[in-house]
Amino acid sequence: MSARRLWWLAVVALLAVMPDLRGVVGQQPAGLASVSGVVLTTEDTPRPVRRAIVSLRGSDLALGHHAITDDEGRFDIRDLPAGEYSLSATRPAFVTIEYGASRPGWPGTPIALAVGQRLSGVTVRMAPGAVITGTVRDETGAPEPDLIVYVERRTADRGIYFNGVAGRTDSQGVFRIYGLAPGPYVVSVVPPKTGREAVYARSDAEVDAILQQLQQGRLGAPQASAAQSPIASPPVSDFTSIYYPSASTFDDATPIVLAAGEERTGVDLTIRLMSKVRVAGRVVGSDGQPVSAANLRLVSRHQGAGTGGSTQPDGTFEISGVAPGRYQLVTWRALATGRPCEFAAADLEVTGSELPGVLLTLKPCLKISARVEVASDATPGATRASLTGTRVRIEPDLSTSVPMYSLPVMVPPVSADGTFSVGEASQLVPGSYLVHADAPGSAPGQGWWLESARTDDGRDMLDVPLTLTDSSPETTNIVLTFTDRHTSLSGSLVTAAGRPAIDYTIIAFTANREWWRPPFRRVLTARPATDGAFALHDLPPGDYFLAALADVGPNEWLDPAFLELVVRAAIRVTIGPGEQKVQSLQIRAPSAPANTAHPRPGRSQ
Repeated sequence: MSARRLWWLAVVALLAVMPDLRGVVGQQPAGLASVSGVVLTTEDTPRPVRRAIVSLRGSDLALGHHAITDDEGRFDIRDLPAGEYSLSATRPAFVTIEYGASRPGWPGTPIALAVGQRLSGVTVRMAPGAVITGTVRDETGAPEPDLIVYVERRTADRGIYFNGVAGRTDSQGVFRIYGLAPGPYVVSVVPPKTGREAVYARSDAEVDAILQQLQQGRLGAPQASAAQSPIASPPVSDFTSIYYPSASTFDDATPIVLAAGEERTGVDLTIRLMSKVRVAGRVVGSDGQPVSAANLRLVSRHQGAGTGGSTQPDGTFEISGVAPGRYQLVTWRALATGRPCEFAAADLEVTGSELPGVLLTLKPCLKISARVEVASDATPGATRASLTGTRVRIEPDLSTSVPMYSLPVMVPPVSADGTFSVGEASQLVPGSYLVHADAPGSAPGQGWWLESARTDDGRDMLDVPLTLTDSSPETTNIVLTFTDRHTSLSGSLVTAAGRPAIDYTIIAFTANREWWRPPFRRVLTARPATDGAFALHDLPPGDYFLAALADVGPNEWLDPAFLELVVRAAIRVTIGPGEQKVQSLQIRAPSAPANTAHPRPGRSQ
């Protein structure tokens, strides 16, 4: 079923459960607010966008409120309690956008509604989505129909490409993927497997060696030489994924940078037979004895779970059809009564030649032993029992370029004594890890929040990811400290004339440059609401820079070089434990440097 048809089914479903809001006038219940406006295109002569879904969401609304624009692009959403909301519009062939955003994918302006307020005149501008189109052919130039083409967008905060959109080639090998937001994309095609077992692709060196042997055969019988090595078995050749323009690995792809509404043509790909090699070796225990029935996974940075296999009774293994690239090879032996968890890992570089002698020696599995504590400055009487039901997550840090076996790490429930352990079932492999926690009923500024996650050496996993290596201790101890004392940094942003300034992004970031890196816990942003108010919750105590920026892109602040530029226009603020600091800002006069604000008198509670 096409994406367009799915969209119209969703529209019909919404119309079936919603009253017709087009042209509705009349009374609404006392005390409830409403938002009305119009959705238009971004053209010089704007046109109404009909049948767009307008969604209004707030922290206290699980499903949100929705409306369908009429033929004039108008919408009216009613029966809203007072509060702060985000508003967005969605329609096929257009890019989803938030109200107040200067361009698709950028942060929007929250809408602050007072009791009974009727906010009208809200205008949302939607830009047509960009298009990528091209043709997929084989090496003879013949079109390849019915192949899956992926277009994946880079996310700066994670350093890898996600958010993929897929399409298929038609009978002429042509694909067209539309509705794309501006930004860099990687295009790839997944060819079919040949199903042939004896298709070979000799390297240039192998061809030269064969020709040399043939020449020796014509001149006379070849002379035996101990230094002459036999020609290795040629690698099997098969079709593999191709990344635009002709790369065989994801990391070597050339991103296509799309402008708003751009139609990029000629994004052609040619599938070809490529050498795929065999990775083989042996798994042995710490005593040097072969290990049978050990599971294996070979993963690249973009594969996630990767491909797998298991060892033979003599401990040998073989993984065929491996394309060139960087991999992590992980093996583990299944748990059994009286036998501890064991694993081994190795980083491999596949270049087109066989890797026949990989030796993996098992060692005890890596483990994390955690203890949950309540902060000493928490509300008097608060105990670990208050944290019952808290979910702790330990996740691979995917912001690095290092391949890593990245299945989710299953964390058991916290026991009555506040302890839990991870790694008993081989979930942990060498790599970097982040920790998150979600306490029941918690939200920014309320409930319990994870204040720190410190290892034995005093490092905080919330600021610096935990890095485990093959030589790490068998068990890493961490202490998770929760508190119900929240910090906040709030205020209002106004123009020089004292009116609310809403087309800005408020940013607060740590003054310690060592923390200008993932996971960026001490960097927070917010958009002022329609009344100019902003609030940043749960910043760890410390010294910060605070600034108001115009025309800043999503996640642009996750670049240390960008933060260094912002320092010049920022003010310094200090937040103490549990402090509710108020610091308002005023946009400087036009003669002052652009994109800056200066402090207005505030108060600290």
